[in-house]
Amino acid sequence: MNNNNYMLNNLFSLKDFQPGQISKFAGSNQYEQLKKKMSKKLKKVPLPAVFVEKMFGQVFELLNIDLRAVLLKAWSASPEFTGFLGKLETAPGETSFVPLADHTISSDHTPHLKSYVNNVSIGDIKFDINFEFSIKGGILKVRDQQIKDITLGSCAGKCSIKFGEEPIFEKEYETFNFMEPIKLGNGLPLNLMGKNIRDISNYLSTDKN
Repeated sequence: MNNNNYMLNNLFSLKDFQPGQISKFAGSNQYEQLKKKMSKKLKKVPLPAVFVEKMFGQVFELLNIDLRAVLLKAWSASPEFTGFLGKLETAPGETSFVPLADHTISSDHTPHLKSYVNNVSIGDIKFDINFEFSIKGGILKVRDQQIKDITLGSCAGKCSIKFGEEPIFEKEYETFNFMEPIKLGNGLPLNLMGKNIRDISNYLSTDKN
């Protein structure tokens, strides 16, 4: 599977936005306050009417987050999990399959969108994004102190995006179908699991084999 298929902006795609959601947000108090704030910076330059649509289009660019990094980072926060992997002893070249208990992962993100009109900066727009993934039947393939791939028996998920207190996107999926193991290239060294999501993503994106 192509690495892009593991990106959250593909799992929660822009086509799931409904036109009514955009118009609802455009009429909200939160957006009115945002427009007033931006208008002060623009002075005599009017805020384009299509700005809100452009903003929504860019929201999903902010979701260019690797699902694999989200899962690995969350698992690294479990002392029981990391302790078990740390004690896992295998001979060089020997493969171990580590089953995961059924569990739910919650991941929060606060990305910022830099906005410009006619090359005038009108400030950053912050969003609050939450993902939840309920995983059953997960198995990790470990060899030579590296996680080689992840098999998920089933994975349900939901995503919510807010601007201030205004929800602009909510979607729940009964299941994501990963028909084959989720590959981690040459493998993710166990000592990298505690890194932040960006560092793990960068490592996975540059490991092409």
